[in-house]
Amino acid sequence: TDVLLGGDSAGGLAVFQHTNYVQRRLKECKPCKRSPWWRPAIRFGAAPNSGFFLFHGNAEGTMVWQSQMYNVYYLSNWTMTDNRCMDQYPQQLQWLCLFLENAYKFIEAPIFVLNSALDLYQTANILSAEPITFFPDGEGDHIGFSSAYNASAVPGWRNCTGNAAHISDCTRGQIHDMNAYMGYFNQIITSTPTFRKPGNGAFIYGCFNHDAEMSSLDYTSYQVDGVPMRDALSSWWGSWRSKGKGKHTYVEGGRYMYPASVTDANPTCNYWCDGLDPIFCPAGRALELLQSS
Repeated sequence: TDVLLGGDSAGGLAVFQHTNYVQRRLKECKPCKRSPWWRPAIRFGAAPNSGFFLFHGNAEGTMVWQSQMYNVYYLSNWTMTDNRCMDQYPQQLQWLCLFLENAYKFIEAPIFVLNSALDLYQTANILSAEPITFFPDGEGDHIGFSSAYNASAVPGWRNCTGNAAHISDCTRGQIHDMNAYMGYFNQIITSTPTFRKPGNGAFIYGCFNHDAEMSSLDYTSYQVDGVPMRDALSSWWGSWRSKGKGKHTYVEGGRYMYPASVTDANPTCNYWCDGLDPIFCPAGRALELLQSS
C-alpha cells in the first residue's frame, strides 16, 4: 500500500501537524500489511506544499501573524496528536506548535517539503501585514474584505505584495527585507535535524509565488540546481528501494536585485499569474493586455 499525504497552503500546514498521526494509524491497519515479500507493507510519506509559515514579525517588527494564529488556535479548539512538540510547552503555550520552527523537528514520518523561501502569501500576510485592532468585533473603515483585510497593509507595501503584486514594483528597502526573509526561511528549515534526516527531502525555491506546486506550469518549470520541482519530488518518492539515499534536498541560493525582476533569484521563475486561468487571475490578464497594447 502506497500513501503519499499532501496538502497545500493551510492544508500543507495540516500535513506537517498530523503526519505522525496518519503514519501511526496506517501502521495499525491490519489489511494494509498484506504485501509482496520484496517491498514494505506500507510505504508512507508526506509532501506538504506552501505550508511552512514562519514565526516572523512584519516589516515594522510587530508580531501580527502570531496574534492571529493564537486566536485561530483557541477559536477552532485546535489539537495535534503524535507530535512531541506539544510536550515541550505548558498548556497555555501549546499554540506555539502551530509554527513549524517548533513542530517540524518532531516529524518522524518521511517528508518532502515543497515551499518558496519568498512565499507570496507570507510576504503579504506576515511580512507586510498590520494588526486588526477591531478584531473580533467586525470590519473597520480601512481594513475589510475589499482591501484584503490586513494583508499588505504596512504603509507602502500594497504595490509590492498586494493582490496584483509584481516584484518589480517593490522599493529598495522592501527588496532588502524580502531577501532577509528568504535567508531566514532557509536558515530555519535547513538547521532543523528533520531536514537532514536520511530519507527526507525538500525543494525550496526562490520564486515570488504561493501554491506554485498547484500550477502545472510552475510545477514542471521551476528548477533548483538544474532539477525541476516535479523531478525532485518524483526522485525522492521513488527512492524507497535505496532507503532514501541520494540527493533529495534542493535549496535556492539566489536573491533579488533592485530594481527587481521575477527571474533575479532564479531564471526559471515567472510572474505568479502566469499559467493561471484569467478567470482566477484577472490582474495577470489585465497586465498581459496592458503590456501588449
